[in-house]
Amino acid sequence: MLVLPGSLHLGAGEAANLAAQANDSTGAPIGGAQFTFAADDARTLRVSQTGRVIALGPVTPATFVTVSSERLTRRVPVSVRPGRATRLEAPGSDDRRVTAGEFPGTLELHAVDAWGNDVPATRIEVVVPRREATVLTGETDEAGRAAIDLPAFERAGRRELIARLADDASVQLRLPWVVEPGAAEALSVLAEIEGSHVRVLATLKDAYSNAVPDATVRLRIKGVRAGKWVDGRTDAQGSARFVFDLPSGVSRAPPVILAEASRGAGVPLTASVTATASAKEDR
Repeated sequence: MLVLPGSLHLGAGEAANLAAQANDSTGAPIGGAQFTFAADDARTLRVSQTGRVIALGPVTPATFVTVSSERLTRRVPVSVRPGRATRLEAPGSDDRRVTAGEFPGTLELHAVDAWGNDVPATRIEVVVPRREATVLTGETDEAGRAAIDLPAFERAGRRELIARLADDASVQLRLPWVVEPGAAEALSVLAEIEGSHVRVLATLKDAYSNAVPDATVRLRIKGVRAGKWVDGRTDAQGSARFVFDLPSGVSRAPPVILAEASRGAGVPLTASVTATASAKEDR
């Protein structure tokens, strides 16, 4: 009995045909011979009685289709490899956060086919939103996994990375990130005189000019005995607002405002500014 082809190599979900022929002792075909086809593992293969072999999905390096005719049998080896990647996964937390200027580390990605099999040797691209979009690449290993080192983000806010197959951009995974401001590295102060009040705006920014929210800023008026330190908290724009009453009997010279704020490490930030008359006062 002759069975062709002598072996099959299928991707998950693929199909192929087997053809069988019975010969006599001289090698001449025997007409009207009947054949049966059976899969050794029905979970892996489905075989019709016409010899059609379908890989059902599970991957296996070796299984068999048995072909029988009366007292003769042939076993045809069949291997099933993963299908093409149809989905990307990113194991780990969905809450991805990083501080501006710090490296996020390595992004782990997993390529699988429609049956959940690991897909090796698949090129993956990661589009990183920056001033100019950066495209990083990697390739999956035998376990269908790729590790891609991400660059540091400088601008605070929400970012969305896009992981996609290099040869089929429709297979993609969107990964939201939150970039948080770094430690305060710059303190600026504006002060305006309005009548008997001084209005002060203090702003904190990190090393990348991101606003630093929810930080403490301390202010006082220089040279005023009763001028105690007053604490304020910065808002989402990194600003804290203050209003001081100018004590009676103080020199008519514009007051000087002193400000302090904590830095991530080292000496606290300091700033001073001389209050100026507001536009309303000038008019």
